[in-house]
Amino acid sequence: MNRKERQLLAHVPDVMNYKSLLYIGASACRQETLGLFIKRGYDYTILEIWRPNVEWLRKRFKNVIEGDVRDINGFNLGNFDIICWWHGPEHLKEDELVPMLDKLENMTKKILITACPWGIYEQGAAEGNPHEIHYSYLYPEFFEKLGWKTSAMGRVDVKGSNLLAWKTK
Repeated sequence: MNRKERQLLAHVPDVMNYKSLLYIGASACRQETLGLFIKRGYDYTILEIWRPNVEWLRKRFKNVIEGDVRDINGFNLGNFDIICWWHGPEHLKEDELVPMLDKLENMTKKILITACPWGIYEQGAAEGNPHEIHYSYLYPEFFEKLGWKTSAMGRVDVKGSNLLAWKTK
């Protein structure tokens, strides 16, 4: 188990007690925490924006949808016990985040989870993926003002940090 999985389970211990999951954003080199849910037998759907990632994922996972999280309502996915948007909020501009989080909260039956770098972590188009650019630099206060709980690990504004945020229904 990696440190981010330990962080999730330590702070949101009942996250493994449900059945359905929407996992937003996965790639060939990163599907952090997804394995926890699959091992637990969750019925899952993966939403990923970049076609090369989608193609890779479809060879290894079921229920992979190609699309932009900002268009989530157009996919008619229904509701999920857990929605996990792991290292995704930083890829949207800050003024897009609250409406996006509200959309996801409306689709969540139990727990909405997100994670991102803790503070400033500049990143461009990683591995040729233009959707990997970081547009927002987020701190616990951003989520806490919205009624979320948070846990940060590592050092603020240092690569390798992790800001976990969750909201329980």
